[in-house]
Amino acid sequence: KYLKEVGRKYHKNLAMTSAAEEALLDHCNDANVMWEGNFREFNAMLTRLIVLSFTEETRRKIKITLEQVKAEIERHRIELERGRRSESAEEEPSPAHAPADKGEFPLLSELLGVKLEDIPHCDRPWLEYVVSTCRNRNFKSQKQLSDHLYGNDGKDHNGTLSKQLKAANLKFWNGRIVSRQA
Repeated sequence: KYLKEVGRKYHKNLAMTSAAEEALLDHCNDANVMWEGNFREFNAMLTRLIVLSFTEETRRKIKITLEQVKAEIERHRIELERGRRSESAEEEPSPAHAPADKGEFPLLSELLGVKLEDIPHCDRPWLEYVVSTCRNRNFKSQKQLSDHLYGNDGKDHNGTLSKQLKAANLKFWNGRIVSRQA
């Protein structure tokens, strides 16, 4: 059900192989996995899987594979282990070095700095993808970027992109995504 909801949000047809779904459910039910953020953490994990599956070849239909799920589970286990080590050392990671800031979303972190914390975790992978796509291609207008991201299905998705960027305090300017503060 969640895949369909996210698929509608990003205008994609999403599916997951049965082996991938089984591995993800096993991970979620693993007694050794502490879901500190509960649904938000799982939501971020699933959203990251979806967004990182976007490619030029998968404009409209995306199928998440077992290999992708295994890589995301490994990333999650490493993140949990870092958290456990930090707790045992009684250290609190500084906001400038938190994994969600610099490690996972370097482009957003570069653009927004500490303001990245104001963006919901589930929106960060998509926005990182948008910024990366914009940097790796030469878009003359936000409309071109929007058509590339959402597909040219006859609908105008430029307004959707504008709202997403504005909510994150970003804007399209001179062929790039920049902070509204700049």
